[in-house]
Amino acid sequence: MKDVEFYMSLNYPVEIRRFSEEEGGGYLACIPYLGRWMFTAMGETLEDALQALEEVKRDHFERLLAEGKTIPLPPPVGELEEYSGRFVVRIPRHLHRRLAELAQQEGCSLNQYVTTLLAEASAADWLEKRLLHFASDKSGLPPLRAKG
Repeated sequence: MKDVEFYMSLNYPVEIRRFSEEEGGGYLACIPYLGRWMFTAMGETLEDALQALEEVKRDHFERLLAEGKTIPLPPPVGELEEYSGRFVVRIPRHLHRRLAELAQQEGCSLNQYVTTLLAEASAADWLEKRLLHFASDKSGLPPLRAKG
């Protein structure tokens, strides 16, 4: 039978997000493959976030094993989809013009402006889903540990 130490030894892909000073600084580390909203931790430094994520992993692995739930193994290296970072979006001319004007007002390129909009919308969607997920879970939000 596989135990907590077995799962802790596996190499799950981790996503890191660095928050700007305007956002309060710090780092967020998560393991989307296991559940972006469940396997998440924050820290003031990258090392703090990764260390906190290890604690979150251990806590969740222990709970999942105690409940008899299946924990997926990480995908073999190279099996995760690779993306080029480029895609084409067709939009109406008036929207193109409006986005270009807003980018100019912000003093950045259209590409940079749209990338920022997409990142902000994605983060807002992620946060909303996380809050809704845990609001429906009677056990409440798991602690997001940060060394401090």
